[in-house]
Amino acid sequence: MKIKVLHVTQSTIGGTLEYLKLLLPRLNPNIFEVTVICPSYGPMATELKNMNIKVEIIEMVREISLLNDWKSVVKLRRYIKNNNFDIIHLHSSKAGAIGRIANLFNRIPCIYTPHGWAFNMKVSNQKKFLYRLIEKLLSYLCNTIIAISQAEKEDAIKLKISNHEKIKLITNGIDVSKFSMNVTDDIRKRLGISKETKIIGMVGRLSHQKDPITFIEVAKLIKDRGYNVYCILVGDGELREEVEQKIHEHRIQDHFLITGWTNEVANYVTQFDVGVLTSQWEGFGLVLAEYMAAKVPVVASNVNGICDVVLNQISGILVSPGDVEGFANAIIKILENEELAQKYINNGYKRVLEEFTIERVVKQHEDLYQRIANESKCKFKCL
Repeated sequence: MKIKVLHVTQSTIGGTLEYLKLLLPRLNPNIFEVTVICPSYGPMATELKNMNIKVEIIEMVREISLLNDWKSVVKLRRYIKNNNFDIIHLHSSKAGAIGRIANLFNRIPCIYTPHGWAFNMKVSNQKKFLYRLIEKLLSYLCNTIIAISQAEKEDAIKLKISNHEKIKLITNGIDVSKFSMNVTDDIRKRLGISKETKIIGMVGRLSHQKDPITFIEVAKLIKDRGYNVYCILVGDGELREEVEQKIHEHRIQDHFLITGWTNEVANYVTQFDVGVLTSQWEGFGLVLAEYMAAKVPVVASNVNGICDVVLNQISGILVSPGDVEGFANAIIKILENEELAQKYINNGYKRVLEEFTIERVVKQHEDLYQRIANESKCKFKCL
């Protein structure tokens, strides 16, 4: 009999989507049968279905809404009861809450991956306290919590979210070959960017978390200092209008591109001369591993999650979030020093191969699923 695993997520774009797209198709189909529940909005349902992964739609909203959240709990609980799953794996804080409540009183083992703690977001102290309280209470309703970075695990232990034994570290991974291949579609030629022009790029959702406004301010400062650069934001999101307005205010639109959502992320990344991530907070920062796999030197925010991926002054440069001057200086330092850039490239690529391959992530998940399923069967037989 195959092990039936139900994945539930509210987040349908960004890191969680990429994580599932990498993990699920690689799970051994002879051992695991996978179903995904997600909302209808966003590209997740379509993209996973195109990968021959079974998808069911249950609407979930991102913000806290007692009425809408309860509707989601009821629908998910009904679906769980009508299907014989061996394991439920929940992704992100909202689905983590809805899923654990919906699974209440069932004997189905539950795994929760927060993909970045909600209490680490830039929110009020009251909300931070509320998020910590919710995580502590709901931790009793799952068998395992997967931390995607050492910092995320340490935060959970320090704040007593759960006991040490329940929290398992499985750092994220990427398909290294996708970013280390020779790219035939030359973005530079398509955009008319000369070989002498340096491309500074960032991949990420245009959201407050990723702080694209800081990226724009950095781009303006570097341009004002006379450097021949072209800046690319790969992604889209709720701040797009504000971002475009800021680009026009600074009159750098002729040296700036917002790609929108695209399936050409790897093609863009391999053209970067410097890869940037200006996040205010991160659970991991998967794109940083992608930069390093593409042999692109990295400048990123020095926040939890990121500091577990990029080793400061070894595989890249870390800067305080929101520090426009610091980001600009770090990028210029790399642009002006080929030897330093090559050092970061070599160390970053080596680190990705040693620590952040998707093959390692898949193996760790398969081992965890099999162990939990076997333990559950043993307990059931003993009852």
